[in-house]
Amino acid sequence: MSTKTFTATIVRDGSACFIPLPFDPKAVFGKVRAPVRVTLNGYTYRSTIAAMGGPPCVPLRRSHREAADLEGGETLEVRLELDTEERVVDPPADLVEALRAAPPAWDRWLELS
Repeated sequence: MSTKTFTATIVRDGSACFIPLPFDPKAVFGKVRAPVRVTLNGYTYRSTIAAMGGPPCVPLRRSHREAADLEGGETLEVRLELDTEERVVDPPADLVEALRAAPPAWDRWLELS
């Protein structure tokens, strides 16, 4: 399984945080937008590498930042591991009910990744 450990400074812009990647994720994980397990301060979460016109980075939402006891701006060791586990989303029951009430919407929902 592909892994990469590196030192990075968490970038915080208001409430948004991300971890810039100092390497080409395609060379390590086989694609830029790779699903990864991120470990910071002993806390691990699942994410996907983002590449939106700038250098690739890993999003760090508030709940993960707080769980890792981070504020943003820290320089620390980051471990990324290719996440090959299936990602399953269990939609809320009321959403399923609404989608099934409109068969074309339900069919389209089932086609989504």
